[in-house]
Amino acid sequence: MRQFHQQLLGCLLWSGLTLPLQSTPTVLHAGDSPDVVIAESVETLLRETIRDQVVGETRLTAAYDSAQAEIGNPHPFLEYAYGLALAKNFLNDRAEKHFENAARSGKPLVLPAREDAIRNGILDKKTDEALEGLVDISATLGGISPTSPTFADAQVSAEWLGRIMAYLEGPYGDLQTARKAHKNDPIVRGFLGKALESQYKAGRSETVQIQLELMKKLAFVEQKVRNEKREDLDQTNERYVEVAQEQESLRKATTEKLDAYQEELADLDTKLEAMEKLYEQSLASEQQLSAAVAMTTLELQSLSRLQNFGQTNPQFPSNISGRQRFRNSVSIQEKQAELVVMQLEQIRLLESRRVVVGQGEALARRRQHMLGNADAAAGQASEQLAKLESWKTRLERNAAELSSQTPETSSLVQGIQRRIRSLNTYDPRSVDSLRDRLIAITQAAVQP
Repeated sequence: MRQFHQQLLGCLLWSGLTLPLQSTPTVLHAGDSPDVVIAESVETLLRETIRDQVVGETRLTAAYDSAQAEIGNPHPFLEYAYGLALAKNFLNDRAEKHFENAARSGKPLVLPAREDAIRNGILDKKTDEALEGLVDISATLGGISPTSPTFADAQVSAEWLGRIMAYLEGPYGDLQTARKAHKNDPIVRGFLGKALESQYKAGRSETVQIQLELMKKLAFVEQKVRNEKREDLDQTNERYVEVAQEQESLRKATTEKLDAYQEELADLDTKLEAMEKLYEQSLASEQQLSAAVAMTTLELQSLSRLQNFGQTNPQFPSNISGRQRFRNSVSIQEKQAELVVMQLEQIRLLESRRVVVGQGEALARRRQHMLGNADAAAGQASEQLAKLESWKTRLERNAAELSSQTPETSSLVQGIQRRIRSLNTYDPRSVDSLRDRLIAITQAAVQP
């Protein structure tokens, strides 16, 4: 029963149930009948304790004590009303006892309280006890005369009984319980008799209709989930193909770009090798020229000494003729001219080598820059390819997850399935209806 009372509290909180406040309290007179006193005391209790704001425990107790003092003895109607008031004001532990007191009453009957007890048995999975309670309450209902003031409430209870029996036979979802409920159905019908047959059938039909509508909705949502899954899977596969193609295109473009870099690098390497050969050739030529300059310088020095020796020492006998001296002078001039030419060639070789070195350095810088660009392009492509590969992996994982999904794993489907199995779907307990029903019961007891 505790479970229902907790649900009842939620209904109370969400409904914001209040009873119309009267400007003056109900005045009880000494000549009023006991039933009138009970009805008015119950209504007064409900009016004073079920409000938009929380009513304190002291005030609740005072209202209950006052009502009980008016009635004189504990009464099932008052017990049920006080249970509602306590639940509304967050005092569920105290409310449970009063609900149970009302349910145990045989006279007068508090059918809502007995229904609550059966309902709680179902919620607690005690279906055997609940089925026994359903048979018992059907026997009780069948014993109520159509002329009785409580027959109207018996009709309400018979309809509720039909809803619950149909629920246990179907939506509850337990085959063994369904068989037992189906077996008890003729017994329940027999106890109810013709007087309550239509209400019982109406209750059963209502449950069946609700279940059918939910089953249709479930089938629609399941198909929708399947369609969405197929669309999502198709989109995922299409995107996977696109990413794979993008990856292949990037790989191909990168390969072509790197190949172009390699070709240009090879061309630069060829040019650098040619520059190196030119440099080595220039260096070899300069070395040969330096040797020739040295030799020519020695020859020139020798001729100059020989020529100068005869001129500076005329007393020294010499067999060098004047013609020979002339020839030596010409040779000296020729050697000097050769030496100048070779020195100019040395300068030219140095300058050309400097140009070669400059061109080689420019080619080397260009090669280094190109290597940097190639490395950057390769790194960037590698990073992009890794991202695309990661994306493909995610898409593969998503596709696998989508493939493994079934309509039963959908939260929408599960929500409808829970609604189909939920007792609250077929028997929503609202505080308004419980209050109104209790007031109707107490007022019926006043009728002559």
